[in-house]
Amino acid sequence: MDLKLFAEILLGLLLMAVLFGVWCDQRYSRRILLPKISEKPMFMALRVTPCEDGESVKFSTRDGKLLRGVYVRTTAPKRAGILIFSHEFLADRWSFQVYAEGVREAGFDIFSFDFRNHGESDEDPTHPSLQWLTDREYMDLEAALDYVRSRPDHDETGVALFGVSRGGCVSLAMAAKRTDVWGVITDSAFPTVGTLVPYMIRFATLYVKMGTIVEKFPSFVFRFIGYRGISKAEKKYGCRFLHLESLVGKISPRPWLAIHGQSDNYITTDVAERLFNLAGQPKEMWVVSKAKHNRSQQIEPEEYRRRITEFLCSNAPSRQASMTDSNYKRMTQPESSGDRLIQTANS
Repeated sequence: MDLKLFAEILLGLLLMAVLFGVWCDQRYSRRILLPKISEKPMFMALRVTPCEDGESVKFSTRDGKLLRGVYVRTTAPKRAGILIFSHEFLADRWSFQVYAEGVREAGFDIFSFDFRNHGESDEDPTHPSLQWLTDREYMDLEAALDYVRSRPDHDETGVALFGVSRGGCVSLAMAAKRTDVWGVITDSAFPTVGTLVPYMIRFATLYVKMGTIVEKFPSFVFRFIGYRGISKAEKKYGCRFLHLESLVGKISPRPWLAIHGQSDNYITTDVAERLFNLAGQPKEMWVVSKAKHNRSQQIEPEEYRRRITEFLCSNAPSRQASMTDSNYKRMTQPESSGDRLIQTANS
C-alpha cells in the first residue's frame, strides 16, 4: 500500500476517534452522566437511639470542620483492639450499634463519628454531600483516625476499620494509605467508575440516540465517559473523587472482609466482585443471599455477628501476640507426668 494513502487513512481514523470522543464527552458525560452523578439514591438509612455509656467527643478535620464522635469501651475484661466505624450515607454515628453488634463483647473498643453534613457534625455548604466517595469523606475519617491515635488510651498496634456503603469505600481508601490500619471490614462498598459503567451500558438505549449501537461499544469507551463525567463533577463541586480501583491493591498484606447483598439493586454483585478481585490476599468475600443494599445484617444477624467478631479476633495484633506467647510458653514448659502418660497411651 502506498505510504501516503496509508497515512491519510490513519489520520482519518484518528480524526474520527477524536470526533467520537468529543461527541461522547458532550452528549453523554455532560448532559446525561453529570446529572446522574448528582442524583441522590432513594433509600432510608438506619436511625438508632444513642447509647448511654459512650464518651462524646469533638475533633477537627484539617480543613477546619468540627466533627462529633462517640467512644465506647469494650465490655470484656481485657481490650483486644480498637475499631473505627464509618456510617453509611444519610445515617449517623449511632448506627454502629446495629452493624457492630457483638464487637464490644469480643474485646474491642469502638469509635464512631458523624461525617460532615451528617448527624451533629458541621455542615459544609461548599460540599453538597453525595453517595460517592470524595476527598472530603477521606479527610473526615483521617481526622477520626488521628484523634483515636492521639488518645492516652490508644492502641500502639493500630486500629481496624469497618464501614457501610460509602463508609466502606472510605475505609478501603484509608486502609490503602495508612499503615496504622491492621484490617478492614466493608458492607456494600463500591467503586465509582466501576459502578457508573454498568449503569451507562444498561440505560444506553433510554438516554442516547442510536443507543442500540452505543451499548455495543467496548467497555473502555464507557470508562472514558465515566472518568470525563467525574471530572466535570469535580469541577462542579470543587472536590476530588477517589478511585478505589487504583487503591484496593495497596491494602495487602492487611486483611479485608467484604460483605455484600446478593439482591443489592444499587450495587450488583458483579460490580462488588470486580473491585474485590483487584485486592491482594488475605481477603474474604461473603455474599448474603436475599440481602439488599446495606441489609445483610438484617437477613443474617447471627452469621453477620459471628463473621465480624471472628475476623477481628483472628487478625488483631494483640490477640496474635498473645497466642504466640501462649504457644511459646507451652512449648518451652516441661511436660507434666499426666501429659507424658497421655502421649504414651496415644503412641
